[in-house]
Amino acid sequence: MSTNDSQQERYLKQILEHVSDAVVATDIYGRVTFANPAAQRLYGIPAEDAVGRGLLELLDMFDTGEHADVDEITRIVAHEGRWHGELTQRALDGRDLLVEASVSMLADKDGTVLGSVSILREISGRKEAERQISYQANHDGLTGLLNRTAFLRELDASLAAGRAPTLVFLDLNGFKTINDLHGHDRGDEILRVIGSRLAGGLRPGDVAGRFGGDEFVILAHGLAERAAGDAYMERILALFKDPVQCRGGPSHVVGVSVGVAHSTLDDDSDRLFRRADSAMYDAKRSTEVASAYRTG
Repeated sequence: MSTNDSQQERYLKQILEHVSDAVVATDIYGRVTFANPAAQRLYGIPAEDAVGRGLLELLDMFDTGEHADVDEITRIVAHEGRWHGELTQRALDGRDLLVEASVSMLADKDGTVLGSVSILREISGRKEAERQISYQANHDGLTGLLNRTAFLRELDASLAAGRAPTLVFLDLNGFKTINDLHGHDRGDEILRVIGSRLAGGLRPGDVAGRFGGDEFVILAHGLAERAAGDAYMERILALFKDPVQCRGGPSHVVGVSVGVAHSTLDDDSDRLFRRADSAMYDAKRSTEVASAYRTG
């Protein structure tokens, strides 16, 4: 090896020792020939314990039973020269790892295969941040129910699929008085309790959302028959039967006015909401505190 080659090798080794991504190299037999410090930190295994062992053996050591098929990865690298994806693994200290991995074949200038190199980056934190951003973009921050945008998306999808959805529009009775007399903190607590009751009272497949203020919505299916619709509404109204007990304060009776609209073949979300909104106001005119519903 020439002096220049030796210097270049030392230079590249220094780079690999300082990069934040884990780098693991193997020979043509799949044995680990190099693991940089980042790889050692990621998996909690010293380089001397990794070098010389089979990569598949190490993958099995870190396996959680959920990662991509190792044989499939090997096949893709052999045929296409590269594989990129995510691996769910576990470090030796028990930490769960979600790893973004890129595995590439190594070959000399004549095309002779020398082995492979894997570049791995732990992305659990990034994925969790993405999940939180997605959740915040689609859910109401106070109740955890779907927000207006996400609910409308669900409704539009149901209508487009011809699933004949039923829209249930709920507006709390007497909430403004409670808010004015006891403050917004008390009002927020009541909204959280109502949101929790709605979420817990839904059937599988139902979707609830908060449109803002004291307005809530439910997307349901299979309620076109009157008996089914009436039974469902009794179920929803029962969620408002018990007073809301607030921490460090009195309980509050919170009624609800409900408008129900069953979709037809020519309905879009705007038309369905107009009918449900109109029915809700019909119900509100019939009571000031107690709960009632109307179908529009």
